Amino acid sequence: MEYATVLRCNRIHVLSGVSKHQNKQEVWRQTYVSNLRFAAKECSKYGITLLIEPISTIQGYYLQHTKDAVDIVKEVGCPNLKVQLDLYHAQRTHGNITQTLQDYLQYIGIYITDI
Repeated sequence: MEYATVLRCNRIHVLSGVSKHQNKQEVWRQTYVSNLRFAAKECSKYGITLLIEPISTIQGYYLQHTKDAVDIVKEVGCPNLKVQLDLYHAQRTHGNITQTLQDYLQYIGIYITDI
């Protein structure tokens, strides 16, 4: 938090990681949600928003779909946890980016594109 404060960083991108144990997805989710809830509460003291990003191009990456990221944001229940959405990759992997934005805009903290 000290570095973020000194650098005036008001957003931190939190990766979910790569799971080598696909049979332990529920344990992974429980741990991820618990850790995000703790981190979001701590970051809220400093006015920092945490961002989670679904990444479908990394084999075994835990968080791969926009809907799953939004579901986790809802489950964590902290207003300073949002989805970082890469529009280019979301369109390529899921299609219909317009509908995705309409459905999930309130949960998106930042969106980017590679094109």
